[in-house]
Amino acid sequence: MEFSNQTECLNCGHTLNTEFCGHCGQKKAQRITFKNLLLLIQRGTLELRSPLLKTFIGLTLRPAVTCREYLDGKRVNYFNPAKYAFWLVTFSMVLASFLNVNMVEASMESFTSGELGSENFDAIKGILQNSLVYFFFITAFLMAVASKLAFRKAKYNTFELYVAYLLLNGHLTVLSIVLLAIGQYNNLYCQIGLLTLSVIYPAIVIARIYLPHRSLAYVKSFAAAILGFFFASTMFGFVGGFTAGYLGL
Repeated sequence: MEFSNQTECLNCGHTLNTEFCGHCGQKKAQRITFKNLLLLIQRGTLELRSPLLKTFIGLTLRPAVTCREYLDGKRVNYFNPAKYAFWLVTFSMVLASFLNVNMVEASMESFTSGELGSENFDAIKGILQNSLVYFFFITAFLMAVASKLAFRKAKYNTFELYVAYLLLNGHLTVLSIVLLAIGQYNNLYCQIGLLTLSVIYPAIVIARIYLPHRSLAYVKSFAAAILGFFFASTMFGFVGGFTAGYLGL
């Protein structure tokens, strides 16, 4: 493969007139050396202009602004929301396994009395644990539906709100796992932290996306968050009950 004096794009074969191919957009390829490999790793993981890192930093420091910019069309500098949510949820599951945290059990015991030690519940929790990624995406959609019901006349539609919740909830999942590990499932501060991360914080961000200077927006957003949490909890309970009935538990 000849990398010097390139006249054709090595990716698509079209004629190269500039540093970037006018047909596929690929930059003029260079032979992989140790120096180029280090640059590649830096650009992919550490560079501040990296879409993944910029999305992470934006959601950490300016979540409402980051979500609003993406919804309003400024997307080239941000990571794909579905991929962002998927990879962070996947990373959270790996982290939970490393920290010996059962995400389903921890969540259920944090919001119930903690008496879930029967074999029946163990079987149900095992099934739900293997479906967490699906539950995450469905829960985000239910939260978006609830928010749209609260802000019916606002400019963002349900699917745009869904994208915002994918970004927010995916970003907060890792923090939730760490919090669950520290709180040992039934610690009062852990329960407060989980409530803040899963309901209160997203509600504040959604309100700031819409009308940051109107108190009514925060009231409506909190009401939508509670409704969405109710939708998700109902779905969780229904699936658990259906699973128990199907397995004859």
